Amino acid sequence: MQQRATDRSPERAPAGTTESPRRLGWPAVLALNFLPGVATVALVGVLHPAIESLRWPPVVAYTCAIGLVTLGEVAVLARQAQRLSSTWDPRRAVALTARLPFRAAVIPIVGFILVAAGLAALLDPVASAISARLAHVVPGWLSADTDATTVATYGRTAVMVALSFNFLIDVIASPYVEELYWKGYLMRRIPARVALQPVALAILFAAQHFWQPGEFLLVALLQAAIGSHAQRTNSLTVAIWTHWLANGIVTVLTIREVLA
Repeated sequence: MQQRATDRSPERAPAGTTESPRRLGWPAVLALNFLPGVATVALVGVLHPAIESLRWPPVVAYTCAIGLVTLGEVAVLARQAQRLSSTWDPRRAVALTARLPFRAAVIPIVGFILVAAGLAALLDPVASAISARLAHVVPGWLSADTDATTVATYGRTAVMVALSFNFLIDVIASPYVEELYWKGYLMRRIPARVALQPVALAILFAAQHFWQPGEFLLVALLQAAIGSHAQRTNSLTVAIWTHWLANGIVTVLTIREVLA
């Protein structure tokens, strides 16, 4: 399909199609992929001492960092949307635009959640071994784990408030933006064959969570499957809902442990 010379959207695939936008070079792809992770670690490092001095649980520093990085991702998408369509709506920078009906989405969502649970159980020994092996490399202040020790140290009320804040950011806001940013924007711009783009993105996405080395295999395998589904259906519906539910289940289980 030819575009007019006055078209200001040369990179954007038309809504409802799987046409690929213009590819980026690998330096740009790597920068867009790893900068959020680097920024997260840097922000947690900066915020952790202040959070500790206020006697707030460590998860607060992590949540604040995730929130700020999420705003940065929104800014990148909004800037790209403005270039492509003269609007600042971040969703206009996204290539996968179809909305799946509920009946078409619910089975894949449930399936991916079950696969995630199964993979997590299967890979737990490997994840534990990797985490233990690299424990001296990853600083302790990067951990956002919340358990009975956290409750005993900071108090149940403080921990519940912190987890509620984390739920808003890490369960609701961040997963939605991450899916727009990585699968919706970055995946279709990776300079690789279309069939390989979900696998490449899954590896990159898992690698940018470098402060969680034990989760690399789980994240890479799951994201490759979800990314392939998103690309095949030209839709982020299943990816977004799966991300919401997966993060939500983990947080709810943590809250349950705190209340026990």
